Amino acid sequence: LGRDEQDSKLYLANSVWTRQDLEMKEDYLAGLEGDFGAAHFSVDFADPATGQRLTSWVREQTRGLLEPEFDHDAATMEVLLNTIYFKDAWSTPFYPDATKEDDFTLPSGETVRASFMCRSEEQQAAFGGDYAAASLPFAGGGEMTFVVPWEGQTLAGLLETYGLAELLAPAEETTYIVEWSVPRFTVGGETDLIPLLEELGVADAFDSARADFSAACETPAYIGAVRQGTYLSVDEAGVEAAAYTDEAAALPTTDMILQMHLDEPFLYAVRSGDGTLLFVGVCADPAEEG
Repeated sequence: LGRDEQDSKLYLANSVWTRQDLEMKEDYLAGLEGDFGAAHFSVDFADPATGQRLTSWVREQTRGLLEPEFDHDAATMEVLLNTIYFKDAWSTPFYPDATKEDDFTLPSGETVRASFMCRSEEQQAAFGGDYAAASLPFAGGGEMTFVVPWEGQTLAGLLETYGLAELLAPAEETTYIVEWSVPRFTVGGETDLIPLLEELGVADAFDSARADFSAACETPAYIGAVRQGTYLSVDEAGVEAAAYTDEAAALPTTDMILQMHLDEPFLYAVRSGDGTLLFVGVCADPAEEG
C-alpha cells in the first residue's frame, strides 16, 4: 500500500517497545519484523523519557500531525505502535474562488457557518431515495466517498437500515451531473478501542487470567490499553492539504442532476488505489477543529 510520490503519499509504520528486562522470543521478534516491518526498542518504562521517545516516534511517522502523550509505569511490559500517514490531491481540485459560506445543520438541529467547496462534474453516483453516495477521485488513484442522508433521514437511521458496507459500496450507480458542495473540515481525536474490540469478540487478550501471549515471552502478560489517534483534513486541494492542478473538460452525456450538498452530518471514507479502506468517519460539525 505504501506510496511516495509528489502529490500522493501513504506511509505505514509499526514498532514494538518492550521492557528492558523482558526476554522476548526470537521467533516473535523476527515475525514482527519480517511480516509487519516493525522496529524493536528495549526501554525502561519507569523512565519519563521513554514516553517522550514514543511521542517523538509517532510525531515523526505522522509528519507532525499526531503527538500523543504516553504515561506508562514499571509494570508495562510491551507497547505496540502502528501509524498511518496519508496525503493526496484531488484529481481535479476545487477552485478557492468558488468556495462560499453557508449553513451546516448539527445533529442538535442548530446551525453553524461553514466554508463549502463547490463544483460540478459528470460522474457515477448512487441515489436510493433515502441517501445519496458519490466519490471524488484522488490524483494517486484512490478516492474519497461521501454519503449524505436524503430528506427526512438521519445518518444513524441509514447505518441501522443499510449497514456501513452497503452505504460505502452501493450495488447500483448511475451517471449524473453531480453538483458538489463539500465543507472544508478537520477532524481528529483519540479513542479507547478496548470496548469496541470486546464487542467484536476479542475478550481473552484483556483478561489477566485468560490471556496467552506465550508465543512472545514466558512472562504472563495481557493487554491493558488500546488507543487510536486520528487526524484528517479536507480542503480545496485534497486531503491533507496537498497541492495539485489538473484541468479537464468534456461534453456531458446526461441531463440528470444530483446535488451532493453536504450541509448536515455525513459519512466519509478514504480508499487507497486498490480499494483498501484507510479512514472511515462522520463529519458532524465542520466548524469544529479536530
